Amino acid sequence: MNEITVVEPDVEIQINPDATFDDWKNMGYLLAKGAEGMCWAWGKWWETGHKKYNSEAVAFVDNELPLARHTVESYAAIWRVFPETSARAEELTFKHYRAVVAMRSDEKKMRKWLQKAVDNGWSANQLRLKISGTRPRKKITATSKRLFPIKEKIAEIIKMMDVPMLTLIPQTHVIAELRNIQKQLEVFTD
Repeated sequence: MNEITVVEPDVEIQINPDATFDDWKNMGYLLAKGAEGMCWAWGKWWETGHKKYNSEAVAFVDNELPLARHTVESYAAIWRVFPETSARAEELTFKHYRAVVAMRSDEKKMRKWLQKAVDNGWSANQLRLKISGTRPRKKITATSKRLFPIKEKIAEIIKMMDVPMLTLIPQTHVIAELRNIQKQLEVFTD
């Protein structure tokens, strides 16, 4: 049997070695559902605690929790707009609600977008893109004639920079920056 056990301060997951792929997937769905629920719980927790304890709550979060205060504040901002679980569509994630919360002054418009997401089966990212009117970026393939030479040139420069030389910019900084650019380009050229 698969189970999730809370062992302070960690969560331990016991997975049956005989679990099927479907068993494993179902556990993933449960974990995702729990993570979604935690966003709402953090929001409600912060909203109620901050109202009641104010500066003590701020100090506690700032000094004792591993979560940044701006994170729990953003969860609370979303929870304030959708405090009732009955007002939330089961098909939508916390991220869907985050995508529309900026429209809170126009509840009708906000609900319209959420309903469109339900009706069309949009992911939170698709909803966000539809709201902004932008299209998703297309992944550039390795056959791109514009980026592939750039990737090769960066590799050449990195190789050259590994040879000691005098420079005004620290060599390690240049190499690190070029490797960072190379990694970013690999996303588009692989």
